[in-house]
Amino acid sequence: MHVSIRSHLIAGTAAVVGAGAIAMTPVTAAHLNLPTVQVPSAAAVSLAGFDSPITELINTLNLLPNLLFSTFTLPGFPSPNPVSKTGLFPQIINDALPVVRQLGLNGSSYLLTTLNALTITGQTLSEAVWNFPEAVIDSITSLSLAPIINAILGPINTIGTTLLKAGTFVFEGVLARAGAVLSGIPLILSTLVQAVIGQVTTLVNTGLYVGQSVIGATSIEGAWNAAVDGLFGPGSFASPFNAAALRKPSIPGALVNLTLGFGQSLNPALVPTAQNGSNPFVPGVRQLVSGVVQGLTAELKTANPAPPVNTPPPAASVTSASASEVRAAASTPEPSVQAATQDDSVQAGNDASTDSAPKAAAKQDNSVQAGNDASTDSAPKRAAKHRGASRNAG
Repeated sequence: MHVSIRSHLIAGTAAVVGAGAIAMTPVTAAHLNLPTVQVPSAAAVSLAGFDSPITELINTLNLLPNLLFSTFTLPGFPSPNPVSKTGLFPQIINDALPVVRQLGLNGSSYLLTTLNALTITGQTLSEAVWNFPEAVIDSITSLSLAPIINAILGPINTIGTTLLKAGTFVFEGVLARAGAVLSGIPLILSTLVQAVIGQVTTLVNTGLYVGQSVIGATSIEGAWNAAVDGLFGPGSFASPFNAAALRKPSIPGALVNLTLGFGQSLNPALVPTAQNGSNPFVPGVRQLVSGVVQGLTAELKTANPAPPVNTPPPAASVTSASASEVRAAASTPEPSVQAATQDDSVQAGNDASTDSAPKAAAKQDNSVQAGNDASTDSAPKRAAKHRGASRNAG
């Protein structure tokens, strides 16, 4: 028992002495010989090789200002429905609402013809009322109802013809243009259906391309970037201006191209071809709307087959002839009749002169003879009267 306790004391003392010796001995690198550990800095601790979803989303949203407000004039596209400006609002301002504008022009022509017809109607009624009393007087003096009938039926005929012409112009114009619009609707619907099918196919192809890019990546970084770029980024597509551009399709980019943008190829991973080629360029919604608007505008410009009612002259120049003027014109003979009447008058005058010459000579002889007889009878009377006057004086 005593020996065992001594053994424990000896062991404990040895441990304490050994620990103190170790603590008092300095530690140097030569004695440790440990491997070097590289501590990275804060700048190096980042996901430099991984794309940020937020940044890609901001890049996608950055497409909108250009597509909404840019005033750049676009060259031609391989699409059948080009737009005039890059920005949507500048395009609306530049095009000036072509359908509304053409409807306004058509309506203006209808209103002009209608107002011209009403003006002529008013002028005709005014002149008819003004001249009617004279027609009544002329009818009384001529003992005929013709002046009154003409004064009533003439204005009615003029007014009816004018109003009918104006109504025909409006009706024929509306009918012709409405028929042109209706005849173009089947083609418009067919184009829209084909475009919608092409747009859906393009979106499906873009989604498949993004999925294949993610699956086919050879690293986690590559798969991450393909997924982020395809789901959030604007992407890059082969455009009509640069068919050899880097093609990196994305779903948001395809949505922008097929709505506010200018479309994209049916298969975004391939170079676009002609409209009827193996990889046609699919128009976006904006291009489709522009195409429909342009088509409707062209149909509304169809020529009106009916003639319009022209602007009437001033009322003074359309004043109808009065009843006295009509009567005077009716009483004036034709030139041939007037010449014949004049010849007859001259001949009658000559005959009258020939007949009256002997009568005038005979009358003159009788007057001379009567004067001589009167002178012969009055000579004795004057002599007797002279003798009587002499006796009275004596």
